[in-house]
Amino acid sequence: MVTDAILNDAILSEAVLIGADLRGAYLGGANLIGTNLSGANLIGATLWSAILIGANLSGADIGGADLTGADLRGGKLEWVDLSGAVLSDVDLRGVNLTNTKLNTAILAGANLSGQDLSMKYLCRIDFQKANLAFCNLTEANMSGSNMREANLQKAILMHADLSSANLSGADITDANTFRWKIEDIICTHIKRQGHEIRFDEHEFEKRYGRIENLHQIIFDLPLSYLTYSTGRAIEKLIHGMCQ
Repeated sequence: MVTDAILNDAILSEAVLIGADLRGAYLGGANLIGTNLSGANLIGATLWSAILIGANLSGADIGGADLTGADLRGGKLEWVDLSGAVLSDVDLRGVNLTNTKLNTAILAGANLSGQDLSMKYLCRIDFQKANLAFCNLTEANMSGSNMREANLQKAILMHADLSSANLSGADITDANTFRWKIEDIICTHIKRQGHEIRFDEHEFEKRYGRIENLHQIIFDLPLSYLTYSTGRAIEKLIHGMCQ
């Protein structure tokens, strides 16, 4: 047992630490490239700016840990509990997040570009200034989450639930918002195509909810060429009005 161990800046690359008890350990700046930490107990551990590129954290318990600024690119996080963990400014590109719990995690400024987060429970998560470009968020439950100034360019938000979320300042350029749920959303302004669009209270919900209803009408009809062409023309007109 190495509970509360001080391992700041330690070089542990490629080490085999399967099932290790590292509760409350200090691993700030540690080199953990390719390290096998599967099944490890990292509850409450401090991993500020740790380098975890390609590390195996499958099955680890990282609840309440602080990974601010850590580099997790290409790592394995299947079946990991990150509930309440601080993941601010963490690089999670290419990370396998299959069955990963992110309940109430702090992901402010995190880079999740291209991640598949479809059907995930992402309620009340802090995504402020996070990079969610190209993410698949189909049917994700993001209700109550803080998404201020998040990058959602070309993200897939089909059927996603953003009820009561804060979307102020987010960039939704070319995002797929088909049938997204935006009831009681907080949004003072958004960015689209390099332009800032400002809204009065509840105006965003009314404008983009109206476009959503149009999508639903168009795509619930038999898709003839005439229906498609007419729908696209009307859609472009309304989008233009909203800019």
